[in-house]
Amino acid sequence: MLDDDQSPLMPGEMNGEGGPEGQPKPAQGVPQAPSPSEAEAALVKQWTARIRKAKAQWAPVFKRMKADQKFAHGEQWPQQTPEDQRYVANITLRAVNQKVAVLYAKNPTAIAVRRKTLDFKIWDGSLESLEPFKQALMPPQPDTMDPQTGQLIPGTPPPDPQMLQMANMVLQDVQQGMTRRVQADKMGKTLEIVYEYEIGEQAVPFKTSMKQLVRRTITTGVGYTKLGYHRFMEKLPGDVDKITDATQPLRRAERIGLEQAQGSIEQSDPQSEELLRMSAAANSEPDMLVKEGLDFEFPPSTSLIVDPRCRQLKGFVGARWVAQEYMLSCDDVKEIYGVDVASNYNSHTSEGESASTNTLLYGPEDKRSQGDLCAIYELYDKATGTCMTLCAGFPSFIVPPAAPPLRLENFWPWFVLTFNDAEDEDAIFPPSDVHLMRGMQVDYNLRRQRLREHLDAARPKHAVPKGLLDEQDKANLTASAAHTVVELSGMVPGTSIDSVLQRVPYSPVDPALYEVDSCFSDLLKVVGTQEANLGGTSGSTATESSIAESSRMTAQGSNVDDLDDFLTEMAKAASHVLLLEMSPEEVTRIAGPGAVWPELSNEQVAQDLTLNIKAGSSGRPNKAAEIQNMERLAPLLMQIPGIKPQWLAEQVVQRLDDRIDTTDAVAQSLPSITALNQQVQPGMGAPGTDPNQQGAQGANNAQKPPAGSSMGPGATQQTNMPPTTPGNVVSMAQGNPMG
Repeated sequence: MLDDDQSPLMPGEMNGEGGPEGQPKPAQGVPQAPSPSEAEAALVKQWTARIRKAKAQWAPVFKRMKADQKFAHGEQWPQQTPEDQRYVANITLRAVNQKVAVLYAKNPTAIAVRRKTLDFKIWDGSLESLEPFKQALMPPQPDTMDPQTGQLIPGTPPPDPQMLQMANMVLQDVQQGMTRRVQADKMGKTLEIVYEYEIGEQAVPFKTSMKQLVRRTITTGVGYTKLGYHRFMEKLPGDVDKITDATQPLRRAERIGLEQAQGSIEQSDPQSEELLRMSAAANSEPDMLVKEGLDFEFPPSTSLIVDPRCRQLKGFVGARWVAQEYMLSCDDVKEIYGVDVASNYNSHTSEGESASTNTLLYGPEDKRSQGDLCAIYELYDKATGTCMTLCAGFPSFIVPPAAPPLRLENFWPWFVLTFNDAEDEDAIFPPSDVHLMRGMQVDYNLRRQRLREHLDAARPKHAVPKGLLDEQDKANLTASAAHTVVELSGMVPGTSIDSVLQRVPYSPVDPALYEVDSCFSDLLKVVGTQEANLGGTSGSTATESSIAESSRMTAQGSNVDDLDDFLTEMAKAASHVLLLEMSPEEVTRIAGPGAVWPELSNEQVAQDLTLNIKAGSSGRPNKAAEIQNMERLAPLLMQIPGIKPQWLAEQVVQRLDDRIDTTDAVAQSLPSITALNQQVQPGMGAPGTDPNQQGAQGANNAQKPPAGSSMGPGATQQTNMPPTTPGNVVSMAQGNPMG
């Protein structure tokens, strides 16, 4: 093992000089960065050695992750090629996609949660205790004379000055506390709108990225999300793997123009023509839309290199530093960081391996030995509270150590998602579902392949004495069609065919030898997937399948809870970033003129308001169960005094159709539709014939047409119709022509 201060030399490196075969790469006309000081070069060398040492330690884990990815893709036999004809029934991929569909079905619902506080200094929050103070503030009433009895009615005495002062203090305290709550609730609503907007404005749809993250976690055992904040003309290293944003053409044009001015790019170079095309496109579209807001990056599972001292992956407990690896070309490094590393860096492949190492292992002609990418490491050091960027083989910092771009409560910008957590201090990366079901999948394929081979071996075969039949006779017997008369020159006339051809015995196919029910039984016990979930049944009873499904849903519910916790942690951090980084003008543009966005300190943001993910909102909700529960609960709520009708309407609408906006449907001054329908109408006739004179249900006593009669234009049946009223209009709109 190497010490942290020792930098191991990779094959092809000599005396710290970068590049394959130890030769420094020639300069390309772009001004080079100044030579680093001796202390800076030593620090860069130390950090590079630590990162490479940790990467070597986690290499078996990363190798297992990549093997699981290949296995889920369908490479399930040793040395399997695309043309391989061995039996593969990819149950693993079906189980992975099915679990993804269960765990993440829609975008999560974020709700702003105000921290519970005691907002009132004097008032205890009880309405009963507030009533005497309200009475004390009422003006005194003088004595009055009852006009009917002539008795004197005494008035109310003036309030006690001390009581009046106390009442003013209490009511002022109530008003101030309510104002604070209203402001906090309005700010929370603004935060919900802004966060929902940012989720919908990602370059790659957030739902697509999150479903891929869940699939990655099921396949490799761990998934990461990195939170960032994109400002105007900034470009991040993660943008290389995303859809090209508006800043990339400008950066690329700037880099090509600089190299062209320095003489490293000639006029005949293809990049010169590329610069002309970009200039023409920029002139045709002078207005460029730039973006400011949250940026979610979903790095591969093998791109994060964690300090070996880490004891728990979630939260990086025990880790001093964490580095994220990017594989970028020299041009990408110039465009993103403005640093030319072409003169001194270690070439790597897209897989993150040193190109010189692959050359020695596989030979110069192998594709794995060909690579010309820079290994860029974005490193967060928690011990010093700094963030820096390095390049493997480059003697100085790409970005020197400084405070992280985002001030997060837990320092790390990465959030970890795992489903199969296990307690093992020596192996902090949990196993994946694919790795757990590998044995059952291999056994299933093996049994089916052996059955196929047995069926081939059991095909009818016949034997003849050697030399009795010539090759033409054998061909005629083998290729003959049905009901064909075959002439055999090797048979003596009068000889029985049974004496010439003898049936070769074979081993009969025993289905019990190749049964696969045990594979599905083990699959259910290991990863919670039974055969019925994959589209087939193994003869189990309905009760057994129901019990197994209940057990599976319990395990899936635990994973949904893990996912909700992950999304909640990410939403909390995102809310802090938005409150600290986004300007009030941008918030007003997104949320509208009524947005509330105060300027708070980092401590106030962390203490006052956070975003939580509504439980179960990322998975498939059981809408039938929610509606059934609401049907049971609504009658009880309607009998409780003080329940707000609008709140009750919102709860009902939310369970039936969350696209309805109750603010457009509810008017506080109007009575219910039932009350409108039951309003007493002016009488139009005798009480015996006028339904309006027969009580609230009189409309139901109106004269009905006889069965089978027509209510069309030619009908002669006369009925007493009530006058047109708002209630009757509503009833008619609901399909009741009789009101």
